Amino acid sequence: MIESSYVSKGDAEVYSINVSKYFASEKKCDREEMINWVYCQARNVRFTIVTNKSNSGCGRRKPKLVLDCERGGDYKGIKKILKREDTNSGKCSCPFMLRGYFSASKLRSLSNISGFHNHMMEPKLEGHMLTGRLNPKEKVLVVEVTRNMVK
Repeated sequence: MIESSYVSKGDAEVYSINVSKYFASEKKCDREEMINWVYCQARNVRFTIVTNKSNSGCGRRKPKLVLDCERGGDYKGIKKILKREDTNSGKCSCPFMLRGYFSASKLRSLSNISGFHNHMMEPKLEGHMLTGRLNPKEKVLVVEVTRNMVK
């Protein structure tokens, strides 16, 4: 069960939910395996993870991987005048952040920087861009149905 609460900050109450226990792991694995595990854990808790920063360590740079909540950061509006000015983004400056560390044995470990969200979790992830993608089996099924001209 996910524990949520309202925390008072100044005059306002802010929604807070802690999901850090779902991302506590001591195992070391390669990059792709770690990212897939994090995506599955996030899907179980009902939110979406995106890659904020990624570097393979070429040149003098240190290898790093920073994963954020889909709703982290702020909305950067466009400078054009829109027909509908009342549109907005799903961004709400969510502080959730994970960092993958690279060890000398070419394996990565995961560190939980902030396990808190400041928004409610979605009851369904159907409309999300990342979680709503077709898996490989579903893609094959779509190709077969299309070839057979099924509506």
